[in-house]
Amino acid sequence: MPISPTEPARGFCAAEDSSAVGGTFRGTAKLALMNPDCRIIACAALIAVCVCAVLSVPLHCAAEDGVHMQRLPPVATPSDMVDWDREAAAMVDRHLSDNSPNYNLASMQPQQSSQMQRQSRGNERYPWNRARIGRPSQSGQSAAEEYTARIGEGPAWLGEMAPYMLTGDREGVGFHGLLEVDEIYDTNAVGLVPNKGVVREFVTSAIPVTGTPASTLYPREVISPNQTQLGVWFEQPTNLARFRAYTLMNLFKEVDRTAFQIYKVYANYGWFKAGKDYTVFFNQSAAPDTIDFEGPNAIPYVRTPQLVLNIPFESLGLGDHQGLVFGVEHMPGELTLRETPAPTSPPAPAQDEYVSVNQMPSIIAKYVYTPERAHIEAAGLFRRLTGSGPGYRSTSYGYGMALSGKIATWGKNNLILAAQGGQGIAAYSQDSSGLGLDAAPASFNTTGPGGPARGPLKSVPIWGSWVSYQHFWTDKLRSTGTFSVLTVNDQWVSDKLTPVNDIEDGADISFYGRLLQARYASINLVWSPNPTFTLGIEYMYGHRFITGNSIPTSEGATSNKGQANRLQACVRWNFDHKTNFRK
Repeated sequence: MPISPTEPARGFCAAEDSSAVGGTFRGTAKLALMNPDCRIIACAALIAVCVCAVLSVPLHCAAEDGVHMQRLPPVATPSDMVDWDREAAAMVDRHLSDNSPNYNLASMQPQQSSQMQRQSRGNERYPWNRARIGRPSQSGQSAAEEYTARIGEGPAWLGEMAPYMLTGDREGVGFHGLLEVDEIYDTNAVGLVPNKGVVREFVTSAIPVTGTPASTLYPREVISPNQTQLGVWFEQPTNLARFRAYTLMNLFKEVDRTAFQIYKVYANYGWFKAGKDYTVFFNQSAAPDTIDFEGPNAIPYVRTPQLVLNIPFESLGLGDHQGLVFGVEHMPGELTLRETPAPTSPPAPAQDEYVSVNQMPSIIAKYVYTPERAHIEAAGLFRRLTGSGPGYRSTSYGYGMALSGKIATWGKNNLILAAQGGQGIAAYSQDSSGLGLDAAPASFNTTGPGGPARGPLKSVPIWGSWVSYQHFWTDKLRSTGTFSVLTVNDQWVSDKLTPVNDIEDGADISFYGRLLQARYASINLVWSPNPTFTLGIEYMYGHRFITGNSIPTSEGATSNKGQANRLQACVRWNFDHKTNFRK
């Protein structure tokens, strides 16, 4: 073990006036030495101290010698596909040196709020992605060499701190986290259910229209610790590839209160990835630097269980800085179907008579291009949507396209442009997810034989876009402006239909209106005086429109739109840790 620095004097030695204490101590010691048993114990203790002192000399010298004390594996044999000489150099160059350009400890530069909030939404690294935007590779290696050579660098796709080095086993373990407290103030109501707490994410689809009970609940204020998070990861090289596992936990299980959740959990093995993470449809580099956890309303901050394959073109001899990603995900269809009250007495809240049936995973493919100063992705998605119930079963299909990119302009400044659209993909946009807008019956009437006639399932068209620009006023002060719009073509959906599973705590929220369009805008100012501390303030504006007849006049609605303003301030401490264990 490395020699620890000597701790400050404590106890007796720390007393300002130790004469009385010293006299008492000397008297006690004199009496103790008169006892033969005590003399034997004292001699044994003295011998033990001498032995420890002798043994500590080589350990101390080795600790001063630095990385040479690190126990490394033997030189690779022809049958071993891991080049341990290069692995050792990677550890020395990238981790045990505080000046390494690839050593991403917090001391290198302040992490941006988008990275802090949704680790790793803005830091996803593919095997062929040699460096982040605006930060060219410093190693001189090919992308494939860098990908296979970095033992001990930590999960490069996360951009976190260096790991614990468990010597001899060539394993890496690390953790990172942040403690954040947000002060949120709404000048207009946000949230559709009147008896709920303050919604701690700025969800534009949850802005109540004018005249409804929820629209009168303003101004409102809350202090929220929900963005506090802890991430833990582990990695180990194998003969074929490096295995890495990651788990992220936060307090955002509920939007209106503090509740713990496992936010992400997944593992990488070479080109393969399995677990729960943001959808493959999402370009994580195109995430704006916002203080609010929700972000732009059209962005696909959707987490799914998934299986992913990354194929770098360089390894196939087809070119640098580009590749393909294929993924399958579990994303059940979110449908609007027929719904009837349960036949109970006294009457209970309405229960779903018809359900969404998941028959196949969503299939996603995307092309990724990562030159030195940009990260561009083009993605396509296909999914099957099925609704089922008494006397009814129908299937439709969802499909969509997405094009997004982050481009470095000058200095640290950058521009984000993104758009996506299609049919049956409402679940893949932030503020339309969970609203049952993937698909609905194409027709509905009450004259059919045997009960209400229900038409075939039809996918709902949807499209959205967002643009963001970040400007660094100084190295420690930055601002980001973001605008986003989300539009749903659902005017044809019958008002007699309601979203499946729209029952929340016994309250039917379907009468609050069906989303037609939502707009989002934000501007912030963030100050990071040192790498571990951040202060920020952000203003947000949202505007929500609903389809004309989707809310009963009996609910008090006097308009088909509503707007909201929010001011949010944050104070954040981020932390990580790196320790070298030497034998």
